[in-house]
Amino acid sequence: MIIKEWQTKAGVPARVILNTHLDAYCGYIGFDRDSGYYEIHYMNLPVVNVHGGITFSDSMENSNLWWIGFDCAHYQDYSKLNIKGKKRDLSYCIKECEKLASQLVDTPVDYLFRFEKYGKLPSVMHNKMLAWHVEDPENMIIKKYFSIIK
Repeated sequence: MIIKEWQTKAGVPARVILNTHLDAYCGYIGFDRDSGYYEIHYMNLPVVNVHGGITFSDSMENSNLWWIGFDCAHYQDYSKLNIKGKKRDLSYCIKECEKLASQLVDTPVDYLFRFEKYGKLPSVMHNKMLAWHVEDPENMIIKKYFSIIK
């Protein structure tokens, strides 16, 4: 059940759902088909600092985005299976989504090239590439990126 949807400060969509089976929140950020993250399995994503680590990457019904997310039902968290765990509220989950979004949007472009995901990057990353191009127009990663998206 979707509890909240919004656009993150990093410029990508986010949503928090309530896993009713466990009574725990899960947070996700979405990337479109042109993103370097589209269809990348979560085990191949960069290591980020988010609650419990990334535990999901897939499409979701009623959305054409690729969702990357985490859950708040780990061994130390409250859930129907662990009623003595720490309850992670909606506010906490929203903050973690924002943190996840900013880290993935700031991921170095060369990381994405390792998986040959050559679509146009999310707008914030694309704009950083433009700025990087001004500073270092001979950089091979920048040249490769702009030759691919033409």
